[in-house]
Amino acid sequence: MIPECVQQLCTAKESVTSLMNQDVNLTPSKAYDKIVPQRVPTAVSALMQKHSGKTGDRSYDNITEADLEVARKCGRFEGTEPSKLFLKIFYHVLRTLEKDPRAGVVSPSLLGSTGVLPLTIMSM
Repeated sequence: MIPECVQQLCTAKESVTSLMNQDVNLTPSKAYDKIVPQRVPTAVSALMQKHSGKTGDRSYDNITEADLEVARKCGRFEGTEPSKLFLKIFYHVLRTLEKDPRAGVVSPSLLGSTGVLPLTIMSM
């Protein structure tokens, strides 16, 4: 099951970008600290992530429809319906945030979002 604290992070309105837009003197690191106040040292986080699959934790095996529905609610998939396979993968991604919310590298509220990203290709 996806913990309540991860669900709250994923459904929050704030992101690093939105906080930096509100305060131009805010650095990305400080903005992320406001979103996810707890900090796990990088080495410890990497070690936890590396060994998380080796713990014998069988809770990852049996994903229920309720778990998939929680994963769907944690994402922002406006106008699209993600497949069951995608939701299972997304569920596992969200479970990694349980031990270290910074493991997703981006703001948790943007982790499962859809949108358009302009692409610029530059060549020399």
